[in-house]
Amino acid sequence: MLLAIVAFAWFMRRFSGTSGAGIPHAIEILAVRSVGNRERLMLVQIGEEQVLIGVGPAGMRRLHELKKPLKSPAEPKPGVDFASLLRKQMSKTPDA
Repeated sequence: MLLAIVAFAWFMRRFSGTSGAGIPHAIEILAVRSVGNRERLMLVQIGEEQVLIGVGPAGMRRLHELKKPLKSPAEPKPGVDFASLLRKQMSKTPDA
């Protein structure tokens, strides 16, 4: 009986309509900004529309639908990675 319950739970989670079929990247999170300890603003793109959503302990709420979508940068700005900064600091010779 226990095995049947576990198998049923696995089956429901596996085939509950969330198969990978569909439009890839139909919903994308463009930006997230923290506005408090437990509150965030999220800019979400759904097809051609962009929606500003507030997320908090009580749930999610649509705050604004952008009439004119914001342009997202083509490529993120390259940041300075920690490894290269550490190598640079370690290669400096101390003055004696």
